[in-house]
Amino acid sequence: MEQARLTLDTYRKGTRYPPDSSPIREHPDQEQLPAPERAQRLSKESPEVQLRLKQDRVFLVGDEAVHFSVGCENANTREPLPCEVTGGKAFEAELMAGAGNAAAAVPLVFSDEGLEGDPVARDGLFTARLQPSKQGFAMFSGTLRVAFQVRSGRAEGGAFFDVLYTALPPAVLTGKVREAVEQGSLQLYLGIQVRKPGRYVLTGRVDDEAGVPFGHVAFNEELKEGAHEVKFTLFGKLLLDEAPSFPLKLRDVDGFLLKEEGDPDRELMAALRGYVHATREYPSTSFSPDEWQSEERTRHLDEFTRDVNEAQKQLDAIAGKGTP
Repeated sequence: MEQARLTLDTYRKGTRYPPDSSPIREHPDQEQLPAPERAQRLSKESPEVQLRLKQDRVFLVGDEAVHFSVGCENANTREPLPCEVTGGKAFEAELMAGAGNAAAAVPLVFSDEGLEGDPVARDGLFTARLQPSKQGFAMFSGTLRVAFQVRSGRAEGGAFFDVLYTALPPAVLTGKVREAVEQGSLQLYLGIQVRKPGRYVLTGRVDDEAGVPFGHVAFNEELKEGAHEVKFTLFGKLLLDEAPSFPLKLRDVDGFLLKEEGDPDRELMAALRGYVHATREYPSTSFSPDEWQSEERTRHLDEFTRDVNEAQKQLDAIAGKGTP
C-alpha cells in the first residue's frame, strides 16, 4: 500500500512541470554541451596502464573543428606514465564494414609539442585537431572515427574517438531572442532560419544571475522552410518553486533535424555556445503557481488513484473494516 501511494506521489511530483521545461538537475548529462572524458585500459596484458581520453566536442557542423587529448596513467594511483601516440587516422566509421566502399583514411598527428591545439608542450598529453571540412570530409555527413595506437613503456594498445559531422546544416540559429510572459510562464523565442523542413529538436540551458545552472528547456516541433521562432518555455510554477535570481541567462543552445530513416538519424545545426540572451527581471506575481496539465497526465493520475483506492479497500477488507 505504501508503495502504491509512493508511486502516485512520485508521479504527481515528477509531472508538475511540462517535459520541455524542468530543473537542470533532472538532466545532469545535459548541463553542458557534450565534451566527454573517459578512461580505458590500454591492453589486457597491461591492466595497470590506462588511457585518459578527452574530446572537446562530439558534434561538428560545417567548418568547426574538434580537439582530442590522450594521456597515460597508472590505473590505481592516476599518476602520469610515459606515453607515445602514433598511427592516428580519421575515417568514415559507418563504412567500416564495407572497406571497399569507404573513402581513404586521413592521417592525423597527435603531438605534445604545443601545436595544433596542444595547450602545454611536453606535458605527457598528446593532442590532435580534426577539421573535417578541410581534411577530406567536406561532402560527408555521418560518424567519423579517429583511431590511433598508444605505447607506454612495454605496453601497447589502440583506442579511438567518434564524432558526428554534418557538412551543411539544415537550419541556422540567428541568436536573436525575444521574451514574453504568456499564460503565467516566461517564453523565450529564438530565431531560426530553416533550409530543410522537418522535425527539429533543440535544447537550451538556463543559468540564474550568478551563473548557477537552473533550467533545462527543449523544443520538438515540425518547422517549414523559411524564418521561424523556436519557443523555449520557462514554466511559471518552476520559476516560483525554484525561485532563481533574475536576470536568467539562456546558454549553449544546440539542436538537429530528426530524420525518419537512414544513418545517422539526424542532421546537426551549429550550436550557439556560451550565453545567448539575458532576460529582464520579473516579480514573482508575473508567474502562475498552477501545475502543468495534460490529457496524458490526468489519465495517469486517475489510474494511479484508482489503484491506490482499490488497494486500500482490499486492506480494509482483510482487517475486517469493510467488505471485499
